[in-house]
This record gives sequence, C-alpha cells and structure tokens, in this order.
Amino acid sequence: MEASKEEILERLEKLERENRWLKRSGVAAAALASLFVILGVASPVPQTLTAHQILLTDSSGRVRVKLSAVGRKFPFLALYGPGDRTMLSLDGGGTQPGLAIHDVSGKTRILLGGLSPDLSFYNAAGDTIVSLDGSLGPRLMLFDSAGKLRAEFGGQGPTLSLIDSSDYETDVGVSSAPNPLTGDMQQTTAASIVMFKREGQERKYLWRAPQPPRVTARKR
Repeated sequence: MEASKEEILERLEKLERENRWLKRSGVAAAALASLFVILGVASPVPQTLTAHQILLTDSSGRVRVKLSAVGRKFPFLALYGPGDRTMLSLDGGGTQPGLAIHDVSGKTRILLGGLSPDLSFYNAAGDTIVSLDGSLGPRLMLFDSAGKLRAEFGGQGPTLSLIDSSDYETDVGVSSAPNPLTGDMQQTTAASIVMFKREGQERKYLWRAPQPPRVTARKR
C-alpha cells in the first residue's frame, strides 16, 4: 500500500527537524570544547620551576643560554655566541665569583667580582692591563702590554707609584724610606717623594724629598 501525499510530507518535516537538532547539537559541542580550551589556557601559571639545568636554543638547535647547577656547588649562567664560544658568564661562587665578558675567541676581557671587589681588563694574551681593586684600600693599577705594573694609585696611603721598564720607581705621597739615624724603614707623609730601584721583590732605596732632619747628639 503506497503512502499518501500527507504521510510523505510529514516524514520529510520530521527528517528536517532531526537534521536541525543534529546541527544545533554539533555547534553546542564545538562551543563547549572551545570553552574547555580557553579555560585551560587561562589557568594559573606555575609560580615555581624546579630543574638542575635550563637550556635555551636557537632555531638550529644550538645552545645559546645555559643556566645550570649541575656538577657545581654554585649556580652558573652562560651566554654563547658564534662558534659556541662563551661571550658572557655569571658565576655564583668558587674562586672567581662574578661577571665575566669574553671576546669572540672565548678569552676573558673584563672581570667584575672575584673574592674581593675588583674590576679587571685583560688583553688578548690574557694579561691584566687595568685593575681597580678594593682589597687593600681602593687602588687603580695600570700594566703594560707584557702585564708588568707601570702605575698604581690609591691604597692605604694614598700613593701614586710610577715604575719604568728599568724597574726604577717613584712614589709620590705616603711611602716608606729609611730613618737616617737607625736605618729602619719608616712611613713618609703625603707631602713626600721617594725613589727606589726594584730588584725582584725588593726595593732598594735611592732618594727622598724632603730629607728628614738629622738629630745629632749634643756634646757635653
């Protein structure tokens, strides 16, 4: 028995209603999934990150930044440049705690820190050329290309010391010079000039100004 025209139309309307319901259900499900994603992204950021070592790499996979406590008693931060050479390092302890800046070959050129307050500059050979030291009173020291001390200013004096390539030295300010009576070395005043000849670690006294007065015994 064939269906009447009215039955066919009724079936078509039913299918259309079911189709609209399915579409609405799909949209609702997609919206609900999007809501979960948004809520997940907006979740609180962790306040603590615990790790032995953190590495930051570039697009080619080369390490460019390293923050590490592996194999060390103190934390260490390093930034790497061309050729994977260290360009900047920050050491949190050991014999040289401080900040070091390196050249493109990886050699240290500037060091700030150390066991005492110190700022040092180095040449390509690794010799100190300028040093600002605070361990024995603030001192500024200048060195030649061979790493030999040529000028020093400051210290507990204060004193300005000038040393030439022949190891002759002139101190302007507080220094030491022999007592004319006893021969013992005594401290001079800031209004003094004392000259020496360096022989290894020793300084041979040559001359001073002003000359101290000689005290002679009175004849009875």
